Amino acid sequence: TLPGRPALIVALAALLATLAISPRLDLWSERTRFAGVAPQIPLRAWTDTPYQHLALGGLEVRHLYLSGQYAGSFPDPYVSETLAHTVACLSPRPGRVLALGGLERGALRFLLEHPVRELTLVEPDTGALAFLRPQLPAEDQRALVDPRVRLAHDDPRRFLARSGDAFQLMLLLEPDPVTLLRARLTTVEFYRLCARRLAPDGVVVVSVKTAPNVLTGETAALAGSLFRALGEAFPVVKATPGPDTLMIAGWNAEIVTLDPEVLAARWRQRGVASSVFAAELIPLLVPPERVRAQEAVLREAARDAVASRDDRPVSFLHALARRQRET
Repeated sequence: TLPGRPALIVALAALLATLAISPRLDLWSERTRFAGVAPQIPLRAWTDTPYQHLALGGLEVRHLYLSGQYAGSFPDPYVSETLAHTVACLSPRPGRVLALGGLERGALRFLLEHPVRELTLVEPDTGALAFLRPQLPAEDQRALVDPRVRLAHDDPRRFLARSGDAFQLMLLLEPDPVTLLRARLTTVEFYRLCARRLAPDGVVVVSVKTAPNVLTGETAALAGSLFRALGEAFPVVKATPGPDTLMIAGWNAEIVTLDPEVLAARWRQRGVASSVFAAELIPLLVPPERVRAQEAVLREAARDAVASRDDRPVSFLHALARRQRET
């Protein structure tokens, strides 16, 4: 429909000129986008996968953003080591472990210091792992090739449906479900799928951002929805204080415990050497009075909440609304 050959030549020339400057346009647009998400942090690298957009900022300490949502910083040995030892002590025998959600960014190598026989890291997004792997410290890269570590590039729900293994520790440490893809991992049906693969002495650990003291608004709705969904899949559900709450679930109240003395005994029995973690730290992480208060608030929030389900993933709506308020 162009009026003659000169117009066609001009159009082609304009397209070629755009292609010539497209790398600069891409860099400019990425920097502009990242500056809106993380002001004052220099952009280091980025990529797109079929699942998400990943952006990495910072210099010595790197900050990861997944589709615009902050996912974590690394290397941060203190935080990573504290998290790894804490979740490992939540299981009396973490022999076979299943993990979802960022364990490779620091916590994996410390978790392997416990009596782990096999650790399956399920990562559906192969592009994300390929992007992050060269950015990790050497210690974390070595942990990924430890003979006990098994990388499963599969959808977590499909993996659990096909697997015949029984896990003694299941770590569901995904970021908040601000996408429907992540919300699929916070429903009653998913937790029941986990229950089918949880050993009798096993523990499921779910992370969620709550609040240091009072749960209100969308934070209460999100936390209450997850707590209720877990309660429909497991007979025992407990929770650590916020803001970085860990909900733990399983079959037996003697196994699923936040008793500081029991957790400290597990830590001492394993004889793991650490410069930042000790048995004396555990009562500060899970003080009984704060655990009781947190669980009471979560039970109240769960009574007012709707459990997230496959056909109605309300956790997605609550997480998205909270993110909108924050941004």
